[in-house]
Amino acid sequence: MQSSSALAKAKDWAKRGSAAVDAGDLETAKRCLSRAVELDRGNAERRFHLAVVLEALEDCAGAAEQLTEALRIEPSLARAARRLSTLLSRSILPGNARLNLVGLRVALHHEAVSRDAVADAALRYLASRDPLRGALAHGRAKGWEMAARQLCLKRSGPLLSDELFLDLLRTGITKSPELEALLIALRRTLLLEVPRERLADRELIRFVVVLMQQCWANEYVWMASAEELAAIGVQQVVLGKLLDGDIEAGQNLLLASLYGPTYRMFTSGTTLESIANIHPTALAEVLALRVEEHIDEINRMARIPRIVEITDETSRKVAAQYERAPYPRWTRLGMSLREGEFRKTLGDYFKPALLAFMDRPFEVLVAGCGTGMDALQIALACGQTARVTAIDLSLSSLAYASRMADRLEIRNVEFKQADILEIARVPEFHSRFRLIECGGVLHHMADPFLGWRTLLNCLAPSGIMHIALYSSIARRNLTALRSDPGYPGAGCEDAQLRAFRHRLITRPDGEPGTELKGSADFYSASGFRDLTLHVSEQCHSIPEIAEFLEETRLVFRGFQPPLFFDVLRGHHPAETWPGTLERWTELELAIPFLFVGMYKFWCERA
Repeated sequence: MQSSSALAKAKDWAKRGSAAVDAGDLETAKRCLSRAVELDRGNAERRFHLAVVLEALEDCAGAAEQLTEALRIEPSLARAARRLSTLLSRSILPGNARLNLVGLRVALHHEAVSRDAVADAALRYLASRDPLRGALAHGRAKGWEMAARQLCLKRSGPLLSDELFLDLLRTGITKSPELEALLIALRRTLLLEVPRERLADRELIRFVVVLMQQCWANEYVWMASAEELAAIGVQQVVLGKLLDGDIEAGQNLLLASLYGPTYRMFTSGTTLESIANIHPTALAEVLALRVEEHIDEINRMARIPRIVEITDETSRKVAAQYERAPYPRWTRLGMSLREGEFRKTLGDYFKPALLAFMDRPFEVLVAGCGTGMDALQIALACGQTARVTAIDLSLSSLAYASRMADRLEIRNVEFKQADILEIARVPEFHSRFRLIECGGVLHHMADPFLGWRTLLNCLAPSGIMHIALYSSIARRNLTALRSDPGYPGAGCEDAQLRAFRHRLITRPDGEPGTELKGSADFYSASGFRDLTLHVSEQCHSIPEIAEFLEETRLVFRGFQPPLFFDVLRGHHPAETWPGTLERWTELELAIPFLFVGMYKFWCERA
């Protein structure tokens, strides 16, 4: 424990550092705050302030080190978790960065941050050090099955008990072709080669349960051999024996759960108490939670209000896709804009007078909310003065969104099943909404501009609208992929999806489709289907958007994010915000993948 004298000196150095920051002297601030940290090493706030200065000095590795240390000391320090997530999302740390693994694990679980940014950094960190580095090197040199056998066949390798590695697998999708190859080999070895008596090893069981959770997260997107599928088919899971605690039945279920959603075999008639009897206990514990979520979503589907019937043929096909594969299966909102921040962000696009409606209760429509991430972020950002109506074609997606809303205690949003094309027939929707969000939806309609026109009937006078559409230029490679000899066709079965994806992931880099390995959507079944195998997809150009805006008397107010405008100014210095669509057209031709994440823009009525 530091003496009172040391703590007093630390406080004094911290004050000097703060004064140096105010004076704009960051080097002095760094020296002062570093001294404060040395004198008061257990103070998370001091480390946080030092990290802010180090980041400003572009010492990202040093900043990340201090932030992970701060989270080790004070796991509830949300500011440190958010700052670390933001830092890692825009910076790749050098291999010699010294991160605190406990703090990194805290950030990985923190509700206030984006898991993906932290997970990607954690995976790079682990891959640069043993035991993961050694396992990957062995796989490259000797083959992935040899690496897997070394890790689990006779004894459990240290990688299988690495806490950060286990956390990565259980908390979300891993996005690494090499790690995927290793995990697929481990799954195969566990099923076909590992003796059953090895499944009495608690350490191995713990890893297999975590691997099962990874398979849940990626929705069984990995390719399985005919030999594996045959072996799974032979191993019958007898429900009665399973719930009576039969060890062999429990092992059969665990292995089968690496290849398919066995949790669906448990209906509402199965009590959580009976699931607790399953052995191994580690399987029973996580299975009970997954079954509870699954049954809850089924029950919610029956309670979702249906506004109008879905009659359009394309809408029915799209609804069927998302009923079968709700997308995305997110687990946390991450860094959502707070109420004041959201209004400030809108101020980049609209005049303050136009946003005055946010001072009073107002209505928001999220048209095509999917699994609800955008709808819930908007509900939080708009605050309790907003009443959010979120509609979608898919009951499965809406049930997931509803469950997440309750988990996050977000009360100002209501989910309903409806087709955008049909809501014009609902009188209470006419001219009702001051803000309409429609992201990633219109381009899945047979006629996106007809859908957009329908939404305009719902927009209140002086309302604002956020639209997202696919770019025909940015998605040329995906459009071309539909002509690939191995393309299984939109709406194909899951087995064909896995085979096509396997074809892409094993192609040499540079061949068609291999660039998709850089997309997060490549690593889950619903994501891959949405990315490459969608039943309905239309792409457009900026001139087409400009023509529609003029025809409907809408005013373009800027692409999102605003930093895109800096890119435009770099090419056309004379442009003023938000830039003319003619200049944006020229810019996209010069940078074809600028809008790979869709055209996202704000507009308002003229």
